[in-house]
Amino acid sequence: MNEESKQLYEEYIKAYNSDPFAEETIRLGEDLTSSLSTERSKRWKEMIENTDMTKNSKKAWTTIKKLNTEKKAQTRVAAVTPNEVANQLLLNGKPLHKQKGTKKSTKRETDKILKESSNQLEDFSEKELKDAIALLKTGKAAGLDNITTEMIQHFGTKTRAWLLAFLNKCAQTSTIPRAWRRAKVAALLKPGKDPNHKKSYRPISLLCILYKLYERMILARISQSVEEQLTPDQAGFRPGRSCCDQLLNLTQFIEDGFETKQITGAVLVDLTAAYDTVNHRLLLNKVAKVVKNAKIFKIIQSLLSNRRFYV
Repeated sequence: MNEESKQLYEEYIKAYNSDPFAEETIRLGEDLTSSLSTERSKRWKEMIENTDMTKNSKKAWTTIKKLNTEKKAQTRVAAVTPNEVANQLLLNGKPLHKQKGTKKSTKRETDKILKESSNQLEDFSEKELKDAIALLKTGKAAGLDNITTEMIQHFGTKTRAWLLAFLNKCAQTSTIPRAWRRAKVAALLKPGKDPNHKKSYRPISLLCILYKLYERMILARISQSVEEQLTPDQAGFRPGRSCCDQLLNLTQFIEDGFETKQITGAVLVDLTAAYDTVNHRLLLNKVAKVVKNAKIFKIIQSLLSNRRFYV
């Protein structure tokens, strides 16, 4: 209650104790109800306007969960062990069929591109570090080093200077700390799946936040050149694009066909373990083609090499 509502409440209680059915009591009750309703609407509006799903969605989802009145189903303890989940994740990454003859040709093509590419990379600046830290999401779990986003955001001047020199050293030598190569994996049960089956779990990798910061700074360096070469049909992982764009394109295409009495067909493809089965050799070949910088190629190659995880 605000101050006006508190005062009305006190007046209403006094009037009610004197005569509950008096016109003055009824009027005060109506005024109090109206004041509470207005204040509630005002606070709701402020909360909605101040909710930012792009930077920190934790508060928004917490509110949505509170508003949700559905009863949560009771979950039972599963018999699946972390080792079984880890083994399944390793199996997900193994290709079903090996392609012959493409490995050497792809390597020759990559080497040729790198030979003709630039090998220079300017050091990261204080502004780049500041911008990257500002984009880190708060409320995220820490990695192996137990350093959180909130800690990084409160680094002092000397610590930031040391961190900037450290990240520049990583970039120039194309190496990263061993801890950054390891991920803690939390296995979450997929909705409606059998908890006793190891394929029923979705892995969430917890990486070191400083590693994510390093990745973000590299991304900022290459994003413009990469963005210019991407197909306009791609919406995922691009600034200013989302699933809504694809839905709009699809519905507009269907409506245009409807106007000309045509039938529209759609094929939706869902890849199993899509990220687990990405071919790193072909991925690096595309990086070489798009970025055309041997130094950045080596950095990204170092990020993909000798990775470890535990569940």
